[in-house]
Amino acid sequence: MRLSRTWLPVLGALVLMGCDAGPSHPGDEYGPKVLTGGTGKGDGLGYEVLDYFRKTNDLPIDDLVLRGVSLATQELNELLSSLPYLTIKLADTTLFGATGGEVDGVPVQNIAKLRSGLIDRFGEKDFATQITDMRLFHLQSSDYALFAESEFKVDIGHKFKHTVKADDLPFSVGFSANQSVMARILFSSPNWLHAYTNAPLEAVLALRGFILPTGIDDIMKMKPGESVTLLGRGHVGFNVGANIPVFSFEPVSHLLLSSRFSISARAQVSGHVDYQLIRGEGNTVYLEVGVENRNFEEVKVALKDGFGLTALPAGIEVTILGKKYSLGKIAEKVVTNYLRKKGWSLFGAELSASGKQSRIMINRFEFDFSIMDEERAQALLQGLSGDLRLAQTLGDRPDSGVRETAGFTRDLNNRRQYAGAHIASLRFFVENIETSALVYIEDSDSMWEILLDQIEYSAGKFFTTWGFRRQLIRSQEWKSGEYLGANANLRIAVTEADRFTRRDQILDHIDSILLSLMDFDTVYHTLSPEFDKLQYLVDKQCDECLAGEDACLQIYRDCAAKTLTAEEFDLWIAGLDSQTIESISQINDEEWDPGFMTPWEVASQLLDLRKALSTSLDYTGFFADYVGRTSILTDQRFTLEGLDGLFVGTLPETLEERLAQVLTLIVSKRFEPTADMYVDALETVQDEKERLAEMGRVFDTNRTEYLKLDEMSAVTLEGESITDSALVLAPTSPGNEEDITILSLSDLKGRIAAGTFDELIDAAEHYTLMDWVSELFTLGFADPLGFESHHLVAYSLLSLIPASERELLISMDVDASFLPTVRTYSRGEGARLIEAGEFDLQKLLEE
Repeated sequence: MRLSRTWLPVLGALVLMGCDAGPSHPGDEYGPKVLTGGTGKGDGLGYEVLDYFRKTNDLPIDDLVLRGVSLATQELNELLSSLPYLTIKLADTTLFGATGGEVDGVPVQNIAKLRSGLIDRFGEKDFATQITDMRLFHLQSSDYALFAESEFKVDIGHKFKHTVKADDLPFSVGFSANQSVMARILFSSPNWLHAYTNAPLEAVLALRGFILPTGIDDIMKMKPGESVTLLGRGHVGFNVGANIPVFSFEPVSHLLLSSRFSISARAQVSGHVDYQLIRGEGNTVYLEVGVENRNFEEVKVALKDGFGLTALPAGIEVTILGKKYSLGKIAEKVVTNYLRKKGWSLFGAELSASGKQSRIMINRFEFDFSIMDEERAQALLQGLSGDLRLAQTLGDRPDSGVRETAGFTRDLNNRRQYAGAHIASLRFFVENIETSALVYIEDSDSMWEILLDQIEYSAGKFFTTWGFRRQLIRSQEWKSGEYLGANANLRIAVTEADRFTRRDQILDHIDSILLSLMDFDTVYHTLSPEFDKLQYLVDKQCDECLAGEDACLQIYRDCAAKTLTAEEFDLWIAGLDSQTIESISQINDEEWDPGFMTPWEVASQLLDLRKALSTSLDYTGFFADYVGRTSILTDQRFTLEGLDGLFVGTLPETLEERLAQVLTLIVSKRFEPTADMYVDALETVQDEKERLAEMGRVFDTNRTEYLKLDEMSAVTLEGESITDSALVLAPTSPGNEEDITILSLSDLKGRIAAGTFDELIDAAEHYTLMDWVSELFTLGFADPLGFESHHLVAYSLLSLIPASERELLISMDVDASFLPTVRTYSRGEGARLIEAGEFDLQKLLEE
């Protein structure tokens, strides 16, 4: 999960060392284009970049168009209609209508229950809904009253092949010979109910002239919502990663680009292949192709132009930690990692799961046949027979009539470690859960790919539980097939719950959060003393009570009334309110989104709870306090720009100072007189000076690597900044130079930020020998630290991230009726938070 210091030197070492002597593309007599650039820092330093990147839009595609396609034949359709249906059927024919019910004694299902083919099992829910709505509209707006769904087997032979001749691949694509494939057809009709249930293939042949389409003419005769699904063993050919530029940086000066190129390859996969063809409204046709139990038989990078790909320049080498590799071999590893899901994600492919089944949706396409031409007709027929490359190539070209879309799915992998025990209602445990998730979302012509890496830590002792969740969220976005860019967010949630909560437990959170709204002097030296005056006075004069929660609260109230007159109490409250209002009014709200809570509203809720806590007795005994049950959550999310602000704008000594301030708030014992409390807190912080210095060193090391990435993103090429969305070659894991993938600079930045949080926690938790001895001899009851490291780190980072670049949710529930509940949500003005269109991102990642 963490990005070690060995990562970026490896990244910087991925350099083009040479190129072929001849032209990089046919007709290019002078080799690669040379691009001029600058560092983007205004120091006048210029450089040149060898540009090997070229889109495939203008590439001739005759080698893809001129291929023989074998589909069903009319002879096969005649044969299927003449066979007794009982001998080939795999399931009973089912009828569907607009409302369901029964016609002439034959049951008719409601069309909303139609489970037609693979989209319902593996596909995007919204797309399935769209198709269902289209089918319903077809019945309501035409003379057709029913859809019938029949499932049967078809033998592969000379009458039915579904193959494409592809000499550049090791195996012919399409269905393998000598097998039976499953066919499912969904067709509409105005009547003939009994014919459909007893002899559906004979009926559909009489109705529309074919059962399985023999060519493009048959497909265009299909009615809206009608579909054909085919499933059997076979091979699929497709292209991977075309038209996306990848950058290489010089190892000596990470500011300098050496080259720009693309990594693309042809791939062939075998397994249980499925095709689903759906006739859309008007001139639209949809095609989805996937494979289960897959085996990748070949991955070859494009070393020459053709088959929908632009050549990767031959002879180019990259150097990784002093070892040279052919760029072609590196590219092959990258693509293989895509396909095997070891590295990053596969462009245009996705992993789906339903029960125990695992399936890759290779592609889904939308064809517009308002203009009929050979290229798009061939793309559909070839795709229906296992070769997707022509459809992919046309999908990259504007106004081609072919649109490549992506489905909706997630790939979730949990690794859970648990050690502990429950004794009655007492709990002693430590739990760590690591989760990775991958989500694809299509919304109209936009597509998002969202990746999640998450660590959850929780622990319990007696009646108290505490922990944190750290999420690294990264995304990429496409629109109309064009790569729009990448983003990264870091999300940190701090939790604590208790059955017998001490007042200080809640105040530790309140004061730490206030530090993200106000400066330290205001929080600790101005507001805290005013709140603590009455609190300490009454605590000192009122005896402890062991008679139960309600009785103790009443006794304490009676004691407080005797300690101060009503006038004195009102005067103290008025002074406190005045000081609170003055402090809140100083908060700058310019960076806050006005559509959510203002900083004044957030601070007011926190300070209202703090004021209520100042009028409750704080017991210091074992299992004592009687504030009651509490549940606290602080959930914060930082944008990539916020992380830039943290790492670029914060010096290590600044972080150390902030850590010391948050630690002061956490270790302050508010049941002491203010002066004593402050002295004791300073002594504790002084004792932790070396620990804080080590945390500063951790931040400094990671900050150095983050700044290198930030400088890379600022590099200009032909007057335009590379930006954080640039894709670069990088190891799949730190120090693993043998296993290379492609990552965006924003992804790498996010990994450093997440790793920094993890490493800061480790540094904060570092025990001395005496700490270990203390914990050992007290059987774990003593806390050598005196604070939770994740609490310290999370709240320190929160207060250092600009308010404009963060999202903050606070929830504090306390059972005691005299204590208010805190519920706040705020976010920065214009914050670039990773969203999921109309979908709920958190539900997508967590379900």
